[in-house]
Amino acid sequence: MEHIGSSKDANNTNYTEMDIDLDDDDNSEILNELGDDMVKYFCKKASVMFFDQYGLISHQINSYNQFINSGLQSAFDSFGDLTVTPGFDPSKKGADEHYRYAAVKFGKVTLERPKFWCGEGNAQELKMLPRHARLQRMTYASKMKVDVHIQVWDFF
Repeated sequence: MEHIGSSKDANNTNYTEMDIDLDDDDNSEILNELGDDMVKYFCKKASVMFFDQYGLISHQINSYNQFINSGLQSAFDSFGDLTVTPGFDPSKKGADEHYRYAAVKFGKVTLERPKFWCGEGNAQELKMLPRHARLQRMTYASKMKVDVHIQVWDFF
């Protein structure tokens, strides 16, 4: 059964037709000179070479690793100093005439490697890999620790 939009080349191999959208007329003339078969062959060969070298999901793994190594820290750094002010009602007079507010700043973020608990008999945690979580239908999660710097001010 053939897929919609696919064709077969001389070797009876399926490949998908691809429209090339170019704004520049000079580039379309060059492609016309090469011919449809040559452009299709080049696109097929280039994609096969890419997946042979980098694999199918390497961009996802690289993106995840980049987020863990630097993206998570920069997300917390982007918060800057946060000021927490509780509701203050100046019309209330009496013994509670003071109020306080706090400044919160996030520091270094560390992420532990995922682990799983072996049970009461072993009483230990073992290292978990994504394939372990997938096979056991477990969540691939880990503990995150964040240094938090808090300053509290009281006003009377």
